[in-house]
Order: sequence, then structure tokens, then C-alpha cells
Amino acid sequence: MNDHLKNRYLFTVASHKIFMELNSLRTTSHKGKITAENNVKVMIKYNSYFQPTKEGTRYFLLIELAKFFEKDSQLSLYGILGYMEKNINVLGRKHYEEFHKDKTYLLTGIDTYESLTQDDILRFRRRLKANREKIITLKGYRDQYIAHDDLKKKKYVINSRDVSVLLKIVRDIIDFNENKFEKASTDYNNFESVPVKNVGKLFKDLREYDKFRKEKWRSK
Repeated sequence: MNDHLKNRYLFTVASHKIFMELNSLRTTSHKGKITAENNVKVMIKYNSYFQPTKEGTRYFLLIELAKFFEKDSQLSLYGILGYMEKNINVLGRKHYEEFHKDKTYLLTGIDTYESLTQDDILRFRRRLKANREKIITLKGYRDQYIAHDDLKKKKYVINSRDVSVLLKIVRDIIDFNENKFEKASTDYNNFESVPVKNVGKLFKDLREYDKFRKEKWRSK
């Protein structure tokens, strides 16, 4: 369960980073006046590619993020917390050692292992409850503007800050669950900083290609 959710989260957070970078590439405050202006020229020139790509990443981000907050799905945050609650008695140090007795590398630092408690679960449930309006807005926007094209739509406004807050909740619960089962942590670099660098490299390559093509045309 956790591996499935973690993989979904990794691609969701990557789409968020890509979408945000595509937005910031044309802002002078992030890239400087000259670079931002050149990036805008690239976007206009290859608009038939970048516009669908940008919208595609936005749609993917919101659809996949909303899946984490489906109360009736086992493959959601509620599913993880429900599983923890049902198995709270076996998610302790003793059972962890027994389960991983053949994997000595997972027993390193076992003295620092903390058993799951009801307070741990309640802490996450409180966070979900505290962000209930953000979750309702996300799912409402997905249902009426992305998954379906309703004629009569309720106005939903979801901003980047709300998305970041919800992504952080997803990450914290997945990481916590993974730590209890394998006392492990995930390196998110390949899905956070790398996609941003790749977008920047793509624009740089396109700018260089246009420059090369113009010089080649002038030399004729």
C-alpha cells in the first residue's frame, strides 16, 4: 500500500515542481529581466507544445493529489491511517524486530525505534480535519472543472499555497508510515530539484538552438 502511494506522491510532487517552474520562468523576479524575456519568446514560439504541457501537468497534479484524500479508498491517507489504527498492536518494536529478523540492515539503530501510538494517528487526523476546507475545494475543483465539465459550476479557488500544504500532509504521513515499517526515508531529489533543472535545461537548449539557427541563416 505505502509503496503505491509513495510512487504516486513522487510523480505528483514532480508535476507540481514542473508546473511551478514553467510559471516562474517568465518572471523577472526569479530569472532576471533578460532571461525571463527570452523564456517568454521560447514559450510563444513553441506555444502549441508548452500550453498543453503546462495544463497537462496542472491537471495531473490536482487529480492525483485529490486521490490521497478520498475517505472511502484504501489507497488514500485515510486508508493508511485506518490500517495503522487496526494494526496498532503489531506496529511496535518487538514485532518490527521479528518481521525484519533476516534483514539486519533494517535493525541498525533499533534502540531509537518508537512504537506507533494512538496519539500519532490522532495527530495526523487533526491535520486532515484542520485542512478540511482545502480538501473540499481541491476535490470540488477536480470534479467540476477537470474530471467533468459541468455547465453549472460552483466557484472553487485553489492556490499554490494550499496545494503545498496538502502535499506536505501527504508526504508526512507516507514518510511516517514508511519509517514505522522499514525505519527508512526517501530521497526526493530526483522528483523535486531534478525536474526543475531539466525544465531549465530544456529552455536553455531551445534558446541556444534558436540562436544557432539564426546564425546559420545569416551565414547563407
